[in-house]
Amino acid sequence: MDITFIEKNIVILGNFKPSKYDKLFFIKNDLIKEVDFLENSMFMTEISIIETNNFVINVTQQQIVISAKNPNEETTIQNIASAIIIDDNNYITAIGYNFKWFMFIDNDLNNFTKKLFYTPTNTVINKHFNTDDTMYGYYVSKDYEYSRLKLDIKPLLVHQVDTNVKRNVLNFDFNFHIERNSYSNEELSKLLLDYNKFENEAKLIITEHES
Repeated sequence: MDITFIEKNIVILGNFKPSKYDKLFFIKNDLIKEVDFLENSMFMTEISIIETNNFVINVTQQQIVISAKNPNEETTIQNIASAIIIDDNNYITAIGYNFKWFMFIDNDLNNFTKKLFYTPTNTVINKHFNTDDTMYGYYVSKDYEYSRLKLDIKPLLVHQVDTNVKRNVLNFDFNFHIERNSYSNEELSKLLLDYNKFENEAKLIITEHES
């Protein structure tokens, strides 16, 4: 059994003008150098997609998603998010930090998830899901710092393209949801200084599943 860090991103919800986020915006704010824009980048009225070797930014009118290409490497996605959020011309409604791990399971996934998540007192669910091929997952949430932490664990079958092998996994999806509340854009931007604390909290939880 091994655990692999699959994805991390920052989602900014609000009202945006995608055409504003052209090359000039990122170059002028010292976020991306001219030579770092890849050919897949495109800038349109309804959507902007910015791609470099390290991250991808998707901008629509309702949200901006900043995704690290390799979650294990240090990236500057929080710096980019901060520069977007601090702009008073943007109305931000919420921010989300998302982290995803795969736990690869070599044993039978049905029995493995039943041992982890089966609850005998949940008679209503058990009445309808009591077959040998039933798989189990888990959802839990709590307040963490000034966010709502949500953890969703689901069994999946994934296809590894490099080896052409299908493997059983448990998909661990962490979401830290931060509402705007009474924060100003500047105050929201400063919250990004705590980004590593949130990532480390998710890493702590997933690491304890390895033991």
